[in-house]
Amino acid sequence: MEQIPISQLNQDTAGALARVANGESLEVTNRGRVVARLVPPADDAYSRLVATGLLAPATLRGPIPMPEGEIDETGAASAALIQMREEERW
Repeated sequence: MEQIPISQLNQDTAGALARVANGESLEVTNRGRVVARLVPPADDAYSRLVATGLLAPATLRGPIPMPEGEIDETGAASAALIQMREEERW
């Protein structure tokens, strides 16, 4: 990884960033001591998953709407989930 002094980064910020955009990594030094690293961004996992079809982007923005209708307070849903989980594990 190449090192560049802060003074060079100040004088040619656009050039340093262009090098990083082309895949280079740079260490920025202050009086010979590394104070920062400029590296290309990591692979964007979200965009990759959307492009491969493994992830569908959200179609709704904002808060999730509350369900309509009456709420079953008998615990039947909880019991069904517990049973499904137990069957899934064994």
